[in-house]
Formats: sequence, C-alpha cells, structure tokens
Amino acid sequence: MGAHNDRPAVIRALDAADWRRWREVRRRALAEAPEAFGSTLAGTEEREQAEGEEPFWRGYFRLPGAALIAERDGRTVGMVRLVLPEQPGGPAELVSMWVAPEERGRGTGRALLDACAEHLARSHPSTPLRLDVRTANTAAQALYRSCGYVDIGGNPEDESERRMLRPAARPS
Repeated sequence: MGAHNDRPAVIRALDAADWRRWREVRRRALAEAPEAFGSTLAGTEEREQAEGEEPFWRGYFRLPGAALIAERDGRTVGMVRLVLPEQPGGPAELVSMWVAPEERGRGTGRALLDACAEHLARSHPSTPLRLDVRTANTAAQALYRSCGYVDIGGNPEDESERRMLRPAARPS
C-alpha cells in the first residue's frame, strides 16, 4: 500500500507553444487505445510528415477552446480537448479524451472533465457540452454519466459511437 501517490493529478492548460507536450501524450494515447479515437497513429504520422511536424501539432491549438493535460509525478497521464462552438447556440465539444491505463480509477478522468466544465462555465456559461464515445467503451460512458452527461443517441456520423451531452451550467 502507499506505493501510489494519492494526491489528485494536476490539470494544466497547454497552448501552441506546448505542441511537443501535446504530441507526446496524443501519440501515446493513439498507441495505447487506437480503438478510442477516430484517427490512428499511422495516419497521424503520415499527416505530420505531409504538413511538417511543428505546423501539424500547432494546428491542434487553432480552434477556440482549451487543450488540457493531467500530470502526476512529472509524467503526463491524460489529455482532453475542449472545442468551443463554431456557431452561437451550438454545443461545445469534448474530444481526444484519454487517461493512461495506470491512471484509470484514480480520479484523473473526472478531474479533466471537471476542468473542461469549469472552463466552459467561465467562458460560455449557457453552452452545453457534447462528446462522442465508442459504444463498446462502457467504462468511459459510466464516467461521463457520473459527471452529468446523458446519452442522447447514436452518433449520426459514426455508428460505432454514442453521443452524450452535459447540459449547460446553471447561472449562479
């Protein structure tokens, strides 16, 4: 017992200057959980070669929102991307959610989701938050439900996914 650090993971926002950190965690996520993403490590590497390493990875920061990572003991152990709505009244989207296998069940996923919800409540308080999750990923679906997301049906763009929505924060 006690081998694990019981303090919560530290959640940190990245920006385009941190593209190498994002690349590191995104590549690890694609290698360890390829079934969870709409892209593959091989496809990502091909696009990176075609566009150039730095421009490709900086591209993740072009859309408005937040790129968050979770760190524990100096290691990056999770990530999520919050993309703000393109059109007024539309939902924000949560994409690229991943938690390292050794970190699951320790509150890191919840901390990332909470940080996204807090960011959204500060910047766009009346905006709901939507995500797509693989139908087979029941553990992730349970986490999302425990954080206030409800299943709103299948993803019309991918029959292997469920779409979930977290209602907008209520004004205080």
